[in-house]
Amino acid sequence: MNHKSTNYFKKTRGLLQRNMSLMLLAVALLMGINARAQQTLYAISGASGTSSILYTLDPSNGSSVSTIGNTGLTHMTALAVHPQTGVIYTAGFNPNTGMAHLYTLDPVTAAPTSVGSIGNIQVPDMTFSASGVLYAWGEPFVDGLYTIDINTGTSTLVGTCGCITSITGLAFNSLCPEQLYLKSANTISLLNQANGQIVSTVNVNGTLHNMLAADMNNVMYSGQRGTAGFILKTVDPATGNVTTVGTAAGVFNIAAIAFGTYQPLALSAAVTHVPCFGGNDGAIDLTVSGGVAPYTFSWSTGASTEDVSGLTAGTYSVTVADANGCSVQLSATVNQPAQVAPTEGKKVAVCHIPPGNPGNAHVIYVSVNAVPAHLAHGDNLGGCCNIGPGISFRTANNQETELELEHAHSEFNVYPNPTTGIVKIDLPLAEQVELEISDLTGRVIERRTVAGATQQVVVDLSSYVNGIYLLKLDADGSIYNSKIVVR
Repeated sequence: MNHKSTNYFKKTRGLLQRNMSLMLLAVALLMGINARAQQTLYAISGASGTSSILYTLDPSNGSSVSTIGNTGLTHMTALAVHPQTGVIYTAGFNPNTGMAHLYTLDPVTAAPTSVGSIGNIQVPDMTFSASGVLYAWGEPFVDGLYTIDINTGTSTLVGTCGCITSITGLAFNSLCPEQLYLKSANTISLLNQANGQIVSTVNVNGTLHNMLAADMNNVMYSGQRGTAGFILKTVDPATGNVTTVGTAAGVFNIAAIAFGTYQPLALSAAVTHVPCFGGNDGAIDLTVSGGVAPYTFSWSTGASTEDVSGLTAGTYSVTVADANGCSVQLSATVNQPAQVAPTEGKKVAVCHIPPGNPGNAHVIYVSVNAVPAHLAHGDNLGGCCNIGPGISFRTANNQETELELEHAHSEFNVYPNPTTGIVKIDLPLAEQVELEISDLTGRVIERRTVAGATQQVVVDLSSYVNGIYLLKLDADGSIYNSKIVVR
């Protein structure tokens, strides 16, 4: 939501006096695994030793979406997609040498590029962490968890499970913090990614082959090589329940599956700065992308809404979490202009609005005697944002000297200013006072005669639209002018 005013005079004041800017902030860094806005499910064949083919599947029904191409490789056993770059990696096993090898695949043609030798292990499955570390399960000589250098293919043993595994799949889920799961035969286990040890295990109630992959909604997928084609399935790692999604008819010998690139949970903000010193009308319009809705918001102000308004100058922070528990943070600074001094020596601050060029409004300092002429052609007293206390002046038939400015302040007091409607005017005078309030177009909206010795007048402006109004007090020829801001 954007902070917008439907008030005409607010808009007018905004055009004339505001220095509003929109500041697009840097996208916040990903903190933990983030979900995917739209994903491709890749599958690679080659379990039988035939030339491997790269496919895309529909995760909603298991059907084949496209055949990307023939890799020209054989004995492919694993597949993973880098979470930041989207590069597709595959691993294969050479039965003649007993060595595994890492490749990248072209996402358009499936053409392979050699990365390097993984070593004397078989890699039945591999998966990326959110930070881009490639983990793999190694068999059969040392059954354990490995990391693979994506630049060289070199493998490093993280730790062993102290068990013998088969028909193995490996995948991180999409929660924050992430969890690593190992499917072996008819079980699925939560692994400690720091040492490869099994934390907990449940039995699965269906047939699953050596593959495992999690989607953006933290749904874990696996599958079975069937006689009519590849059967895509889901498995609940907490219960072991297996559900059939559908069959990719005519797609055979699938060795591994992997979900493609994702859009990280990210934030940007448009900031509406406070236009007047000391004001509280700043705002931050937050935009959230990526991740998995619904989102929750926690602002440093205590607000739990997406956007915040009514802000004074300062720095504000927000933490946004998605449905997977992944979160990002962003800070935004609301600025304000410097305070304008009401006087400079013996001169008075006036917001000078050049005729025909209101966008170039700026503060000038003029003598008290010159103020009426400036007000007559549309200038305002004080800074261009009614900053600080109301500026007042007083002349006797426009002949008062500049030295009487302080005396004018001592006689009249207008408060609160700015106001939400009620204005009090102190009048410590014995003589009768003529009071007049007009808008910036010169239209008089309030006029009254105040009897002498009246100490205070209360004026209710709450029925008028927000904006700047001009107050004129005439005490026996001595004129007092001020502006009143209604918010």
